Amino acid sequence: MKPEKLVELIDLLAGDIDFEYNGKHGAVCPFSRTDISISYGDDEHSHICIEDAMNDKMFDGKCLNEISDKIRIL
Repeated sequence: MKPEKLVELIDLLAGDIDFEYNGKHGAVCPFSRTDISISYGDDEHSHICIEDAMNDKMFDGKCLNEISDKIRIL
């Protein structure tokens, strides 16, 4: 999925977005537009906006903007 579509999905605040990337489980948990948690394997980071969450390079040195077309939504 294109990064813009993932941003739209996160912005809906409809629930957690679970995915797989490089054989590891990842998730985006948008509690609100100013409280977004992302996880990958055993790591978890919190962010105060979607843009920060999309640019966090916690996914094997890449960010969601770079890997959005390679993730498999679960």
